[in-house]
Amino acid sequence: MNQSVNIIKKRWVIQILFSINKGCTRFSELKNDIVLVSDYMLAKCLKSLLNEEILEKHTSEDNELGPYYEFTKKGEDLMSVLLELRVWGKKYIKKEKIKINH
Repeated sequence: MNQSVNIIKKRWVIQILFSINKGCTRFSELKNDIVLVSDYMLAKCLKSLLNEEILEKHTSEDNELGPYYEFTKKGEDLMSVLLELRVWGKKYIKKEKIKINH
């Protein structure tokens, strides 16, 4: 269990996975979708996800748009768990009002 959590607890990883799931598969698309992530951090996270065999990197036939990323079977299974976790969170976790003390 700890190893599973270690993969997804890294900053930006969940955002990257959800962006890829909604169709942002190229570096530039991911960068535009996750505005606050730096190029360095995005590249580092993608490399980590490739090493964990969550993602695969492919080159398009025309190669004009650059490489793109897809889920492996392992990544698809992880994404289904994350989608279920999101459903659970929407159902059971209440949004609390933030109190600002002056």
